[in-house]
Amino acid sequence: MPDPFGTSSIPFQAEVLQQSRRSQQMENTVVFLGDSITVGLATSNISPKSENFGIDGDTIDGLLFRIPRYHLDCARTIVVEIGINDWRHDGFQNFEDKYRQLLRGLPQSVPVIATAIFPVNGDAKEHPEWAHAPAAIRKANGEIAGVCNQFTNCRFLDLTPLLADPSGTLQSIYDVGDGVHLSSAAYRVWTRNLAPLIP
Repeated sequence: MPDPFGTSSIPFQAEVLQQSRRSQQMENTVVFLGDSITVGLATSNISPKSENFGIDGDTIDGLLFRIPRYHLDCARTIVVEIGINDWRHDGFQNFEDKYRQLLRGLPQSVPVIATAIFPVNGDAKEHPEWAHAPAAIRKANGEIAGVCNQFTNCRFLDLTPLLADPSGTLQSIYDVGDGVHLSSAAYRVWTRNLAPLIP
């Protein structure tokens, strides 16, 4: 059975096509690239002139497929949030190399904010498998930070200390109940900490 969120799926292809068309009209726009967590972000609260190019279920492979199809040279800033679906798909296989490829594919003249993978809550009944994710997420976030540090236009943003408890688990106030997606309170934390970083 084909992956409904894979790059060859019709919904994914259709969404990329629409986003590509919108990207051709951008000028001095803050662009958000990511998965369903990005989809849920009210980007106009961060910048009135923004484009949300999140796609539900997307992975870093999906972003690598999408980026060449977008016109990002006129972006003011690019915010990247990706990775949690990679843990489910392949356990972060070759994640560091893929993230480096991702940053290389973005315009080097445009500031990039690389957002750490958000913590998850393995106690949620809907997705108990997240209980095994925190250690892998910490490792992947270390790789994101290390790769970002290799690019002069990249800045790393890690909200884990604000959203997680001491064990690294997403606090219930910041969880909609499925263990991974963010509540309105979590989005307010993200917005409050991200907005000052936008030039």
